[in-house]
Amino acid sequence: MSDDTRGADAPRSERKSFLRILTSLAWADGVADERELQQIHLAASELSVALGERDLEGHDLDQLADGLTHPELRSRLLDELATLAAADEEVAQEELSTIRYFANAWGVEPPALEGVDWANVPDLTPEPDEGADA
Repeated sequence: MSDDTRGADAPRSERKSFLRILTSLAWADGVADERELQQIHLAASELSVALGERDLEGHDLDQLADGLTHPELRSRLLDELATLAAADEEVAQEELSTIRYFANAWGVEPPALEGVDWANVPDLTPEPDEGADA
C-alpha cells in the first residue's frame, strides 16, 4: 500500500468512505491487528485524509458501498482490502465475505488472493425481498 495515487483526486467524502471500509474490514474478525491499523494510517496519509475516532468504528456496508463511486478509488480499495486481510497473516472468513460483498456491490471480480476460491466464500449481499416488486 505505498505510493498508490489511484483515487487521490476523488472527493473527500469518498476518500473517507474508502478509509471507513478499510476499518470495517480490519474489525471484521473482531480484532484490528496493529499491522492492519498501520496500513489504514498509511492509506489515510496517501489520500490526505485525517482519521478521526468515528472513522475507526464499524459502519453500514451498504451505505459505504453506495458512497464510493470513483472508479479508480474502487479499484484501489479492492486491492488494498486483499492486502489488509492478509496483513495479520490470518485471513478470516468474515474478511473474505466483506471483500466479496464490495466486489459484488460494484459488479466486479474480487481481487486475486492466494489460496482463496471466491466461489466458496459466503456472500454478505442480502437477498431481495421475495414480496418486492421486480
